[in-house]
Amino acid sequence: MDEAKKFAAKLAGKPPVALRCAKDAVQYGLDMPLPMALEFENRLIAITCGTEDKAEGVAAFLEKRKPTWQGR
Repeated sequence: MDEAKKFAAKLAGKPPVALRCAKDAVQYGLDMPLPMALEFENRLIAITCGTEDKAEGVAAFLEKRKPTWQGR
């Protein structure tokens, strides 16, 4: 149980849009033929690359600080 709580806490510190996309990729992609699943994953990546959180993650990395996720 402690490991599950640690894992949940770790996930809670990640960008919400990226987590949602990762969950969708696993949940829906497993039931798709491979070419369709890869296209679906590419679309999800495009979504995450266009978010404010992506820009915040890059800025935080370059500034050597923890990011502040907005869910956008």
